[in-house]
Amino acid sequence: MTILFRTLIVLMIVLFLTMIWQHQRYASERIRVVQDQQTALYGVDAFHVVFFFKVQDDARIIETVSELVETLEEDETGKLIYVGQSAYTSGTTPISNIDWSGAVLMQYRSREDFDLAWQSGSLNIALEKFQQTYLHGIKRNQLVNLFFPQAMLVLSAIDVLNGSKAAVALEPVKSENLPHKAQPIKEIEKRLRALAPINDQAVLVFNLSRAGTPEQNVGNKSYGVKMATRMARGGHGPLHFGNVVTLEGEPFFDSAAFVYYPGANYFADLLTSTFFLSIIGDKQLGENFSMPTVPILKQVREFQGYRNTDTLIPN
Repeated sequence: MTILFRTLIVLMIVLFLTMIWQHQRYASERIRVVQDQQTALYGVDAFHVVFFFKVQDDARIIETVSELVETLEEDETGKLIYVGQSAYTSGTTPISNIDWSGAVLMQYRSREDFDLAWQSGSLNIALEKFQQTYLHGIKRNQLVNLFFPQAMLVLSAIDVLNGSKAAVALEPVKSENLPHKAQPIKEIEKRLRALAPINDQAVLVFNLSRAGTPEQNVGNKSYGVKMATRMARGGHGPLHFGNVVTLEGEPFFDSAAFVYYPGANYFADLLTSTFFLSIIGDKQLGENFSMPTVPILKQVREFQGYRNTDTLIPN
């Protein structure tokens, strides 16, 4: 066996172990930090549904959404994936103008199973307790989602070879230097930091979008590569990719990307950084909707535990 051949074998083993490490790294963050229960493998007919909800003015989010979660889980065809409380909403569609309280992400064995659950009286009763709800379906390609962490590994390696350009610390923009069109970011920052006491380990941003014109796509690709490279170096990024299936209202969107960032304070720092404001102008889409959330599944489970044991529920 030649030295060259042995070297190739060693490199292949190192590459394989690195890929395994990368997969385990993202899987651990998904479950431990984001409280996202998505499994790597699932049936080819699996159908994901996002339940966007707005609670009544005098209702508590944890209490109200826990009842919805309980109803959804009673139907064994559905698997709970994620529960999050919203910071704010933005975008260009009518649903972007609603100040949603949060979202629940479910996985069903098939579209047909979801339709049966949707027609059930118990689900309709649970949804009636909210001031407003909106449902959107997603067909999530298993291979794309399974191998995306490896694509992030490649981006990270390229950045290292280029001199670690994306690994620099975020530099905040001074208020007096903030462009006029970016002034709303200060209110967004305030709302994000207000959610940090609830959970400052993770933010999952629900993004629904439709591709823009060919010219817009060129700029958006530039923005996407820069953002993805920074995510890759930070060990976070998209957890769910898919094509959307309209269940209610007009078909505004054609794709979904749910992106993980390491905490509400980090996300606020990112949005008010010189890095972000220098590239956001390249982000150009058609119709779009965005809603950052912090994970609250643990709080929901704790509330359910208190209620089931007749223990005094804390405020």
